[in-house]
Amino acid sequence: MDDFGHLTPGAQAQIAPRPFVAALPKALLGRPNGALAVIGHVERAWTYSFLWGQAGRQLDVFESMISSLLRRGRIGASMEWFNTRYAELSSDLTAAIGDRRAERVRPDTETLSEDLELAGIWTANNDARSYIVLGDPAVRLAVGS
Repeated sequence: MDDFGHLTPGAQAQIAPRPFVAALPKALLGRPNGALAVIGHVERAWTYSFLWGQAGRQLDVFESMISSLLRRGRIGASMEWFNTRYAELSSDLTAAIGDRRAERVRPDTETLSEDLELAGIWTANNDARSYIVLGDPAVRLAVGS
């Protein structure tokens, strides 16, 4: 189902006839001596989540996750950075919606309209919740020491 179907009036909410996993991760996971786990993204990935004026924490999440993997952290535990970011953005989104309903002016909206700020948080929130691990979450990278 399309998380962003409201952007196109009259668009169908269903974007695929059935759930599926892309061919590349399936091929990597099903190959002898292939990957034991793959990090993927469900739905569309938005560059806006990285180019947005408040995206600094989003970039930190990737750096922290990769750093954890390079320190031999398990892939499932390393993905916790994404879960935390999603929780932060969900809290920010809830606060922004509450402020808007109460007609309060938020201090970080001086240069952005409230609509643009709310759209940015909403898009980053939906993007952050869409990262998944396919395969064994206990896998570690085979990195030299």
